[in-house]
Amino acid sequence: MAQNERVPVLFIGDSVTEFWRDDPFFTRRGYVRKGVRGETSGQILARFAADMTSVGPVAVHILAGTNDIAQNQGPVSLDEILSNITAMAGFASAKGVMVYLCSVLPTDDYWWYPGLEPRQKIVTLNVRLAEYSSVHRCTYVDYHSAMVDACGSPRREYLPDGVHPSVEGYAMMEHVFDDVVHSPQTTA
Repeated sequence: MAQNERVPVLFIGDSVTEFWRDDPFFTRRGYVRKGVRGETSGQILARFAADMTSVGPVAVHILAGTNDIAQNQGPVSLDEILSNITAMAGFASAKGVMVYLCSVLPTDDYWWYPGLEPRQKIVTLNVRLAEYSSVHRCTYVDYHSAMVDACGSPRREYLPDGVHPSVEGYAMMEHVFDDVVHSPQTTA
């Protein structure tokens, strides 16, 4: 990438973004990752403007919400999660940055906080993220559908611990993202 070129896509999120391997998906494309394990959407929102300013991307890939549903910082409503995520999307859009708003990955339970029954909360949040995307000219990236089995549980080959992608899971996410980027319906 030439010195005066902008970063094509900033990937921002939690551990799913942090653990995404660098090569070749990020390095060859000039993408940048800013993921911090354990962060909730509110914590990501708190650093969002600084991360956007430091990178200056053409587009931003926002993948957040699972740690809210896991109650990493205590109980939080779906409305609050949606508000945090859409605040990031709105900030980016106002700066002329294209927004890829991503579905929360599927899980049946969080091994660090079991018993929260997150499956339906994730599905509901994803529906709301997709609706927001269609109204606000964001591009929705549906990783969830590609990573669930016929019963709605995470596919173990993609999410072996039930939450975080395997190498195969990240490869699937890369495929889904590439399909969205190259789709004629992608908002420019």
